Amino acid sequence: PVLSKLKEGVQYIKAHKVMQSLLFLLAIISFANASLRTMAPIFAQDVLHGNANTLGFLMSAAGVGAICGALFLTKSKTTALLQRIVSFTGFLLGVGMICFAISRSLVLSLFFIAIAGLAQMMHTACTNTLLQLHVDDDKRGRVMSFYTVCLQGTMPFGSLVAGSLADVFSGPWAMAVMGAICLVGTAIFREKKGPRQKQRKPDPAVAG
Repeated sequence: PVLSKLKEGVQYIKAHKVMQSLLFLLAIISFANASLRTMAPIFAQDVLHGNANTLGFLMSAAGVGAICGALFLTKSKTTALLQRIVSFTGFLLGVGMICFAISRSLVLSLFFIAIAGLAQMMHTACTNTLLQLHVDDDKRGRVMSFYTVCLQGTMPFGSLVAGSLADVFSGPWAMAVMGAICLVGTAIFREKKGPRQKQRKPDPAVAG
């Protein structure tokens, strides 16, 4: 029964292009974003020539950006606007990661990693909301399980790739490559038009 339900969930997602694009894009965003946490100690010590306090500042800046993104989304948004936010934050995260890789100033690095934290939080939250809006109730659990896999299951692979690239080249180059992957993935899988909301049939009593 578990395999049958899993197969049914895969077929359901394949039949809905909007969900398919959202999940693929989320997987790429999570894959690329994992390099920020993995490479942060390298940037704190070797690039910014700091210490444990520098690493703490970097992680705190990413958290501040995430909080700002969450506060922005507290107000109700339309479905079309949420879809535009998903596309925009994918590009914003890629640009923020590349600029963070180039920066050699602590102040600029804190700003760019805060931008990356904001973009990642908004992208994840908006993707979750859009999936919840467009999934049927009897498929909700299966679709959200794929959401969790795309969000958390790709992070270890992103960390592995980023670490391998840093070992061959350097930390900044690895970060820049992951940012470029984020930009390319967003350009490929983003929706050109916002998904349509489900239309409910009018109540005959109200229509009359």
